[in-house]
Amino acid sequence: MKQTPWRVVLWVAGFALLTACGTPSANEAKADPSIQSMLAEVGADGLDGRETVDALDRLPVDKRPDGLMASVRATSLVLSDENKNEKKLEFPSDAFYVSFAPYLTKTHPCTFHSLTTCLGELRNTPMHVTVTDQESGEQFVSETTKTFDNGFYGMWLPRDRDFTLQVESEGKSATVSISTRGDSPTCVTDVKLS
Repeated sequence: MKQTPWRVVLWVAGFALLTACGTPSANEAKADPSIQSMLAEVGADGLDGRETVDALDRLPVDKRPDGLMASVRATSLVLSDENKNEKKLEFPSDAFYVSFAPYLTKTHPCTFHSLTTCLGELRNTPMHVTVTDQESGEQFVSETTKTFDNGFYGMWLPRDRDFTLQVESEGKSATVSISTRGDSPTCVTDVKLS
């Protein structure tokens, strides 16, 4: 049986080590700067997941960065650009973001809220919002506010619970159940005012 010379073994090991420590792929190298620059345009650069959601959801629609997708998932905000570069910002483990769009005649199906593309029918509309824990009866939210410029209103709720959401606006109301368990929807578009 012929033995492999030690120099060949060292050369192969050295080559493997060098290629494993090479430069990142083009997508990895440019992902962060592209997304970060879009966030910087709107003053959201350097914010954590929760702060970024709050900043983007409250932006006027015409000020939202072109080319940035911002998808609110159950445990994180997934940011991506037109080149499919992606960045994920985690949420606090005890908090869940739910965004809802009350409507009169027009809605759309939605599971995960998009902070940059979702548009609801009732933009900047005054309303009263109540959120009550279905098990304990504890009221978590009771406030008079208005929908954001995109027609949605978002709020952070405790994770792993079931709630009743009640919305009243201009003499009409809607009541729906929402959940913050597991991979529940972060986008609620069945809030029909009647």
